[in-house]
Amino acid sequence: MKTLKKVFFSMLITALLLSNFPYSVGVHASETNIALNKPVTTSSVRPARSELVGALVVDGIDDDESSRWSSKMATGLGENEGPSEDGTVEQWITVDLKNVYDLSMVYVSWEGAYAKSYQIQTSLDGTNFTDIYVNTNAKGGKKTIDKTSFINPALAKYVRVKCNEPVKASWGIQFMKLN
Repeated sequence: MKTLKKVFFSMLITALLLSNFPYSVGVHASETNIALNKPVTTSSVRPARSELVGALVVDGIDDDESSRWSSKMATGLGENEGPSEDGTVEQWITVDLKNVYDLSMVYVSWEGAYAKSYQIQTSLDGTNFTDIYVNTNAKGGKKTIDKTSFINPALAKYVRVKCNEPVKASWGIQFMKLN
């Protein structure tokens, strides 16, 4: 029986090593900005304000007009790629945290062009996302969403804010900070 247990555990350890077990779980202390300077992808960047890229949302600077992400106008009259100012209604921003964390809170800071309906989503693979927070009547401004408001567990390597409806389509989405 001891030999069988040794063989089983040896096989289990070998399988984990060979599969490149990809997750290292960390604990997110609320005072630590784990998104700081991490890679960001976005649905679009407004051509007229092409300097306002997604990476500015995780640069650690809040309340600075030059440090924000500006999406294309969320009119639904265009695509998110290409030179047109018009994009799709739905816009999003995703941060790759580089490691897996059990989130204890998410901080969002919107400019005047906020999403009045949005979801905060998490993913372990960057493809399959799960809602952890949904707001269908947002008012913009600054919001700290703590774990007690999460609707699902918040184990995440990727955090996405999916903006479903802008407060004003011709403004698009202006996102100041995501921590």
